Amino acid sequence: MDVYNDIQEIAELIHAAGLLDDEGLVKLQEAEFYIRDRLAQERARQAKDSVPHAHQVTAVEIIAGMKFSGPRGTVDEPRVMEIIAKELGYPFMRLQPLDLDPDFVTRVLPHKFVDRFLLIPVDERDGKLRVAMFDPSQEEVLQDVSRVSGKDLEIVIAPKSDIMKIILEFHGFRGSIKAAAEKHVKYFKELSDLERLAEVKSLEDISHTDKNIRTAVDVMFRRAMSQRASDVHIEPKRRKSLIRMRIDGILHEVDWIPAALHQAFTSRIKGMAQLDIAEKRRPQDGRIKLNLTDREVEVRVSTVLTAFGEKTVCRIQDPDLLFMDLEELGFTPLDLACFQGFVTRPHGIILVTGPTGSGKTTTLYSSLKVLAVAEKNITTIEDPIEMVIENFNQIGIMPAVSMLHDPTERMTFGPMLRHVMRQDPDVIMIGEIRDAETASLAVQAALTGHLVLSTLHTNDALSAINRMLDLGVPSFLLSGTLIGLMAQRLLRKICPHCCEEYSISVKELNQRGFNFEGPERILLNRGRGCHECRDTGYYGRESVYEVVAVDDDLAQLITDKPDIHALKEMAKKKKFSTLWENSIRKMLNRGTTVEEVLRVAQPDPLFNEPIHLRRTAAGVRQGDTF
Repeated sequence: MDVYNDIQEIAELIHAAGLLDDEGLVKLQEAEFYIRDRLAQERARQAKDSVPHAHQVTAVEIIAGMKFSGPRGTVDEPRVMEIIAKELGYPFMRLQPLDLDPDFVTRVLPHKFVDRFLLIPVDERDGKLRVAMFDPSQEEVLQDVSRVSGKDLEIVIAPKSDIMKIILEFHGFRGSIKAAAEKHVKYFKELSDLERLAEVKSLEDISHTDKNIRTAVDVMFRRAMSQRASDVHIEPKRRKSLIRMRIDGILHEVDWIPAALHQAFTSRIKGMAQLDIAEKRRPQDGRIKLNLTDREVEVRVSTVLTAFGEKTVCRIQDPDLLFMDLEELGFTPLDLACFQGFVTRPHGIILVTGPTGSGKTTTLYSSLKVLAVAEKNITTIEDPIEMVIENFNQIGIMPAVSMLHDPTERMTFGPMLRHVMRQDPDVIMIGEIRDAETASLAVQAALTGHLVLSTLHTNDALSAINRMLDLGVPSFLLSGTLIGLMAQRLLRKICPHCCEEYSISVKELNQRGFNFEGPERILLNRGRGCHECRDTGYYGRESVYEVVAVDDDLAQLITDKPDIHALKEMAKKKKFSTLWENSIRKMLNRGTTVEEVLRVAQPDPLFNEPIHLRRTAAGVRQGDTF
């Protein structure tokens, strides 16, 4: 009996496992005729297209595609396959690219073989080769694998979608790199040290448009998107180049390419970004627009020369993440109302602070999205333009280009801001206030009736005041134009697919830097680790904010040129919440973990007062009471 296509047996198995209730079981059984018709249509189409037998659509895939809803959520392919694996007596395994060795997977069995029979060599354990398969009934195939590898096999069942994804990402990338190396190895010399950089100069024209290199780069970008990576690093080393991806804020090494192909690989990316392929000594910045199946994605490309060659970093800008509703960014209700009050003011300055990669651009773009109406002229000055949007007038600064009226003056933030002021703007977004000229002009813009949004690199919100004063802005002008300050960080969120509740003692938390009072133990959440979160326990990130409104009292204090301690004392009287306190709120509300709070924020001695946790009927459940 073919359990993969026996609709009645599949229905009974998933019902017995609790994936479907009685009503769902009836609906699935009633849909049997439709499913069989779909199977017949797909089989006819695949026979016409000569699709291998192992790739034929099964009833499992059609049922999963119908997205039946049950007591444990949507019935998807992995859940059905796990039940079928148990029925067949095999272990079930989700394939996670970051947990597999690309070299091992692609070396043990050839691409055509694994693609035809849908199997992946996972690893070797206790002298046995562990193989993930979709259909373990292919006994002759397993005998061939055992004979070729010279090892006994340990079989696990994996979803077809996981197997096909690994084949695409590993064999697609590794196969293209291997083909490119075989084709061009005679042209390349090993780049072993800095002194031999000159040896590769004559290779700059070699095949950056080569089909194999093009395929490898395309696979790399698709792999980055499927892994939800925000950045891709191509880092040259002595004998190979590492490919690393930043996922939920953490860098992971995902693959490598031979050193001999590094220049061709880099040249392909530079060509896509319209950078100067022949220029290797100077840093360069460019952008690529990737046209994916369902959407377009902007990629910012940056190159810089290191000891072993050009390092390339590709920052992926997903429009769905860059333009969010303010309610989705992670504000507390009070801070959200406060910030919404900032952006609806007709004029003044709003400063957003935080380190690189803390989400400042997302906050600013999301704010401009609220302001982007036909009656307003919104102009941005950026370095570089993060995302091209028709609703804004976006200007990218060009430090290498001189101004027409004065060849000694460059097109940087300050000079460009002066010209923007003559363009009748209502709202001006300045990518970053870096110098005294830009700071002074931003204040002047606010004084003349414009709403100005910009960023600064400071550790907290209040430090932005001292930074602006250090840049030479007169204190009385700053106090008269500053609307609000905000600092932010990105916290990793607990994976919803493997979230679990656990009890922890308040004493243990206090020993780690917290200051809680209340019950002896409280309940928090954490992620166990699963396929969806790559066994990290985290899935996605959310901003945490520190919002300070500049009222009359704080404005008067700014006029007196206060030190940071005086500013904090005033903010404490105003009862504003720090990054540390808002991070704790997210932890107590089950959004993030203790470890993530300690990684991102730290208590300020001035604000680290006891946080009182309350008891509930359960005795240990805490509330957001501070």
